[in-house]
Amino acid sequence: MRHALILLALIATPSLTLAQSPDDTAYTKAIMHAEVFDKLGDAMIQNASIATENNNKTEACEALESAARNYTKAIPLYAAAIAAPADPRDKDRKTPEALKDASDFAITKRDRTQGVFDKHCKPA
Repeated sequence: MRHALILLALIATPSLTLAQSPDDTAYTKAIMHAEVFDKLGDAMIQNASIATENNNKTEACEALESAARNYTKAIPLYAAAIAAPADPRDKDRKTPEALKDASDFAITKRDRTQGVFDKHCKPA
Protein backbone atom coordinates (compact mmCIF):
# COMPACT_ATOMS: atom_id res chain seq x y z
CA MET A 1 0.00 0.00 0.00
CA ARG A 2 2.85 2.40 0.73
CA HIS A 3 4.02 1.88 -2.82
CA ALA A 4 0.59 2.86 -4.08
CA LEU A 5 0.72 6.02 -1.97
CA ILE A 6 4.15 6.94 -3.26
CA LEU A 7 3.06 6.30 -6.83
CA LEU A 8 -0.06 8.39 -6.34
CA ALA A 9 1.99 11.26 -4.91
CA LEU A 10 4.50 11.04 -7.75
CA ILE A 11 1.70 11.16 -10.32
CA ALA A 12 -0.50 13.81 -8.68
CA THR A 13 2.14 16.33 -7.67
CA PRO A 14 3.89 16.79 -11.03
CA SER A 15 0.60 16.72 -12.93
CA LEU A 16 -0.73 19.47 -10.68
CA THR A 17 2.43 21.50 -11.21
CA LEU A 18 2.44 20.95 -14.96
CA ALA A 19 -1.25 21.74 -15.24
CA GLN A 20 -0.69 25.18 -13.75
CA SER A 21 0.57 28.13 -15.67
CA PRO A 22 1.73 31.54 -14.48
CA ASP A 23 -1.44 32.98 -16.01
CA ASP A 24 -3.77 30.87 -13.86
CA THR A 25 -6.27 32.89 -11.91
CA ALA A 26 -6.89 32.68 -8.18
CA TYR A 27 -10.04 30.69 -8.93
CA THR A 28 -8.27 28.23 -11.25
CA LYS A 29 -5.48 27.60 -8.74
CA ALA A 30 -7.89 27.14 -5.84
CA ILE A 31 -10.27 24.79 -7.64
CA MET A 32 -7.43 22.78 -9.16
CA HIS A 33 -5.87 22.19 -5.74
CA ALA A 34 -9.24 21.51 -4.08
CA GLU A 35 -10.09 18.85 -6.64
CA VAL A 36 -6.67 17.20 -6.34
CA PHE A 37 -6.93 16.96 -2.55
CA ASP A 38 -10.52 15.70 -2.86
CA LYS A 39 -9.43 12.99 -5.31
CA LEU A 40 -6.46 12.06 -3.13
CA GLY A 41 -8.89 11.61 -0.24
CA ASP A 42 -11.06 9.35 -2.39
CA ALA A 43 -8.01 7.33 -3.45
CA MET A 44 -6.98 6.88 0.17
CA ILE A 45 -10.47 5.58 0.99
CA GLN A 46 -9.98 2.97 -1.74
CA ASN A 47 -6.59 2.09 -0.25
CA ALA A 48 -8.20 1.72 3.18
CA SER A 49 -10.79 -0.60 1.69
CA ILE A 50 -8.13 -2.75 0.04
CA ALA A 51 -6.09 -2.87 3.25
CA THR A 52 -9.22 -3.90 5.18
CA GLU A 53 -9.91 -6.71 2.70
CA ASN A 54 -6.31 -7.85 3.25
CA ASN A 55 -6.78 -7.71 7.05
CA ASN A 56 -4.12 -5.02 7.36
CA LYS A 57 -5.53 -2.71 10.01
CA THR A 58 -2.37 -0.59 10.27
CA GLU A 59 -2.39 0.35 6.60
CA ALA A 60 -6.16 0.83 6.62
CA CYS A 61 -5.86 3.26 9.52
CA GLU A 62 -3.00 5.14 7.86
CA ALA A 63 -5.07 5.48 4.70
CA LEU A 64 -8.14 6.67 6.62
CA GLU A 65 -6.07 9.27 8.46
CA SER A 66 -4.55 10.46 5.18
CA ALA A 67 -7.97 10.65 3.53
CA ALA A 68 -9.34 12.82 6.33
CA ARG A 69 -6.29 15.11 6.04
CA ASN A 70 -6.75 15.47 2.29
CA TYR A 71 -10.45 16.29 2.60
CA THR A 72 -9.54 18.84 5.29
CA LYS A 73 -7.09 20.47 2.87
CA ALA A 74 -9.72 20.60 0.10
CA ILE A 75 -12.39 22.39 2.15
CA PRO A 76 -10.76 25.85 2.48
CA LEU A 77 -9.67 25.68 -1.15
CA TYR A 78 -13.30 25.35 -2.24
CA ALA A 79 -14.02 28.43 -0.10
CA ALA A 80 -11.13 30.25 -1.79
CA ALA A 81 -12.56 29.34 -5.19
CA ILE A 82 -15.95 30.73 -4.16
CA ALA A 83 -14.34 33.94 -2.89
CA ALA A 84 -12.06 34.42 -5.90
CA PRO A 85 -13.06 37.33 -8.11
CA ALA A 86 -14.44 36.39 -11.51
CA ASP A 87 -11.85 36.62 -14.24
CA PRO A 88 -12.35 35.99 -17.96
CA ARG A 89 -9.32 33.68 -17.80
CA ASP A 90 -10.98 31.35 -15.27
CA LYS A 91 -11.03 27.78 -16.50
CA ASP A 92 -14.49 26.18 -16.37
CA ARG A 93 -15.76 28.35 -13.53
CA LYS A 94 -18.44 26.56 -11.54
CA THR A 95 -21.38 28.26 -9.90
CA PRO A 96 -21.04 29.24 -6.23
CA GLU A 97 -23.77 26.69 -5.49
CA ALA A 98 -21.82 23.89 -7.17
CA LEU A 99 -18.68 24.87 -5.26
CA LYS A 100 -20.62 25.00 -1.98
CA ASP A 101 -22.01 21.53 -2.72
CA ALA A 102 -18.49 20.22 -3.41
CA SER A 103 -17.25 21.78 -0.18
CA ASP A 104 -20.17 20.36 1.80
CA PHE A 105 -19.53 16.91 0.32
CA ALA A 106 -15.82 17.15 1.23
CA ILE A 107 -16.87 18.07 4.79
CA THR A 108 -19.22 15.07 4.91
CA LYS A 109 -16.51 12.73 3.60
CA ARG A 110 -13.98 14.13 6.08
CA ASP A 111 -16.37 13.80 9.02
CA ARG A 112 -17.39 10.24 8.13
CA THR A 113 -13.80 9.20 7.50
CA GLN A 114 -12.66 10.75 10.77
CA GLY A 115 -15.52 8.98 12.56
CA VAL A 116 -14.45 5.59 11.19
CA PHE A 117 -10.83 6.35 12.07
CA ASP A 118 -11.76 7.42 15.61
CA LYS A 119 -13.91 4.33 16.14
CA HIS A 120 -11.55 1.70 14.73
CA CYS A 121 -8.05 3.16 14.79
CA LYS A 122 -7.56 5.41 17.79
CA PRO A 123 -6.26 3.69 20.90
CA ALA A 124 -8.80 3.40 23.71
